[in-house]
Amino acid sequence: MDHASRITASKKLSRYKLHLQNGLFWGNVIWCRTAYSEKEGMVSTTLNQHTFYELHYVLVGELEATVDSGTPFTVGAGQFVLIPPRRPHCIRPLSGNMEKLVCGFALDSEAEFVRQALELLDAEQVYSASAAMPVYVDWMLENALASRAGTTAALNNLLECLLLEVLRQICPNSLEKTEDRKVFENDIRIREIQEYIEQNIDGRLTGENVARHMNISLRHLNRLTDRYLGCSVGELITRQRLIYIKELLYSHQLTLRDIAERTGFQSEYALNRFFKQHEGMSIGVYRRSLES
Repeated sequence: MDHASRITASKKLSRYKLHLQNGLFWGNVIWCRTAYSEKEGMVSTTLNQHTFYELHYVLVGELEATVDSGTPFTVGAGQFVLIPPRRPHCIRPLSGNMEKLVCGFALDSEAEFVRQALELLDAEQVYSASAAMPVYVDWMLENALASRAGTTAALNNLLECLLLEVLRQICPNSLEKTEDRKVFENDIRIREIQEYIEQNIDGRLTGENVARHMNISLRHLNRLTDRYLGCSVGELITRQRLIYIKELLYSHQLTLRDIAERTGFQSEYALNRFFKQHEGMSIGVYRRSLES
């Protein structure tokens, strides 16, 4: 991907509403994008602080970081810093070709490994990225640029993998515990549930369909989604259907009749009623907002 395409992909990436939700950690994503020294007004020396974690992962060039009015330090290509909540800091580029991934996110976990990594986190330490981290960033940009069906889910998964690598680099000697293995086993089932819903959302999908595919009862399926995703399977289907509808609305070549057929609605009226019920606005109003 050339430089201009990466900038375009970053703009698209910043518009996605991402979240962290898996068996190991969860939280909200405040922003996630790549930043470039020639495009950013990042020359201020004012210290900022946030109520969430802030990741600065340098892909190209160098940046300078200052934390708590301490001595400035350099973060080079293939390195990152993770600023904890409420720590005053200042980040500015040192090279004209600097490219970095910047991500602000809230994070919570009951897993011993995650808690240990966050306790060991040193805001003034420069960590080396793992071999997988630049791959995840490239995949995120490629998905955002293409904006195909399922992009939101792919971006969520890639960001979670990226942040897991960040935690592993902070706490490299931590071994998987038995309770973490159990969490991951359930996490795999949740991923399978999510993937099945994403792949079949264009039909008249129901919770019973998903339960049959997973070979479990609907009651047990709802227990799993409620515990690990905080919602029923019906609510999960509704969320994914709204995501798919919004993705289709980006294409002005598709009529409302086309979109209704692809998302399992019998008519344009039923589609619009469903959308307004859950989004608080008609499809026409939403579509016009995309043009503003």
